[in-house]
Amino acid sequence: THKNHPCSLWARQSKGNFDWLIKHGKELCIEYSLRYKRTHKSEEVIDWCDNNKDLLIFRSADIQAFTQALPDRYKCSNPIEAYREYYLKEKMRFAKWEKGREAPDWIIGNHCTTVISQ
Repeated sequence: THKNHPCSLWARQSKGNFDWLIKHGKELCIEYSLRYKRTHKSEEVIDWCDNNKDLLIFRSADIQAFTQALPDRYKCSNPIEAYREYYLKEKMRFAKWEKGREAPDWIIGNHCTTVISQ
């Protein structure tokens, strides 16, 4: 994403945010490797960020409230619920699970999935 994207700004607000993002990025890379049996190019960048994070100066050490970079109609007090609703309603057209990976329970158990998969 670009450097002034709301999520990029959030990641730079605190060490806690930056650490969370690195862990999340590493988990996404693990998922990619499980599906495609290869390393995603971003893994090298994430590892570099992890190895050099102590050179950065943050305003805070604590994790901040997650930024919700999605349409206002989906925003709520729980960012996980907000993003799930957003993806179920607007992003399922490109979502696919393959290479032996199943969709997560929050998608399988949702009534919207039935409509989308027909």
